Amino acid sequence: MSRWAELKAQFRFAPLRSQVFVVTLLLGGIAITLLSFSFLWNEKETWRIPCAIGLLMIGAAFVAWLLSHRDVDRRDTVPTTFASTRFGVTVSMDARSLDSDTSRRLFARLVNIATHRRPLPTPDGIVSSDMQPIPNSQAEAVHRAQAATAEGETRLQEFVEVMRDRGEAKTLTQEPNPDPGSSLS
Repeated sequence: MSRWAELKAQFRFAPLRSQVFVVTLLLGGIAITLLSFSFLWNEKETWRIPCAIGLLMIGAAFVAWLLSHRDVDRRDTVPTTFASTRFGVTVSMDARSLDSDTSRRLFARLVNIATHRRPLPTPDGIVSSDMQPIPNSQAEAVHRAQAATAEGETRLQEFVEVMRDRGEAKTLTQEPNPDPGSSLS
């Protein structure tokens, strides 16, 4: 039995993807700021110029890091998937997409629309403004109901495409459902 504890650590400095730009900007800013200190040490009047440039570069590196560091940590994450067996809907998206309130609201709206959208039932006819059934209007009523259902399907697909273009929703599928006209792909 040994009386001495052993501690081993390994540090690896390897910036990835967008972090290469951030680290390069930071190191360049530090180098230029140190150069301005040498100008100051040698009593050169132009020491403020490299100091300002260096500090701007350090500030820009900080802002770039704030904008990119969360996504680097989550680059290999498993997509977030919501599935409803009741409605037969599965929505899958990148976990990084849920960072903003707008994205979360759009995603919730997409799931809500996809899960609650159903085709209109087959109508028996059309009623007039005084709520009296119009004779022989069933064909027109069926046509209007089918057009409204098709329009709902089209609107949902447009919304899915907008979400895909934004990178919010990667897939949206709906399994076959006993309700006719309720399939999404």
